[in-house]
Amino acid sequence: MGVSARVLSAPIPVTPGVTYLLSYATWFDNGNAGFIGLMINDKPYQTVDAGDFGWNSWHLNKFAWTAGPGETAAVVKFEFLFVGTSVDRVDAVSFVALASCDDGPWPGILPNGDFECGIGSWSVDIPDPAATVAVKDTGGYITSKVLEVDFQSPAISPVLGVSATVTSKQLAVTPGVQYKLSFYAYFSPGSSGFIGVRINGNSGITVDAEDHYPVGVYHPIEVYWAAPPGVTTTTVLFDFLFGTSNSINRVDGVILAPV
Repeated sequence: MGVSARVLSAPIPVTPGVTYLLSYATWFDNGNAGFIGLMINDKPYQTVDAGDFGWNSWHLNKFAWTAGPGETAAVVKFEFLFVGTSVDRVDAVSFVALASCDDGPWPGILPNGDFECGIGSWSVDIPDPAATVAVKDTGGYITSKVLEVDFQSPAISPVLGVSATVTSKQLAVTPGVQYKLSFYAYFSPGSSGFIGVRINGNSGITVDAEDHYPVGVYHPIEVYWAAPPGVTTTTVLFDFLFGTSNSINRVDGVILAPV
């Protein structure tokens, strides 16, 4: 399977050492539609496979890229590789400098949902020393970085089963408006427990590793929440609860937006 088509941007002025965020939406008409490859200055960086996100719907992709020494221009290239008869689409391409971690471009009302700026405005609580929380530089789903919670069995001092909690900053919401929280969850192994999701302090959903096979890949998760009367701020909270196995659980691509 080779490249059937390429689409290139005009050269974009960039500054060496500055990090830029490339955003783009992809669409495939069937699960065997091949994939779209992303290159910047002829270097491959990201591959979006038709089988990763389903088809006949748009998926937002993001990639953080830092201009290297001597790089004063960037050319964005999309390569289309097909398996059979299919239609692939790319839209809403944006390439902007990340000037501020908390104010950088990201969909919805929750900043740094891709963790490209580290923990940033998220807060972390680790009652169980068997767990460690970190933003890893590789292995992310939306971009290169990802929130990862590692667990070394057995648990030592979890609180109500919770070994670690990661909470967003306070977010402004409108009473009576419905919001959708979407993110990607990763578990390894299949006995690695689950991730609890709370919005405004209330339990929203439990994402169990045993319900999301295969393990070692990302699974899209969605939660809907309506801001009650009088509620003008909220937080998004992830609780990490583990089983009896050494485990790696990850969260990436967190978006909270009005429906």
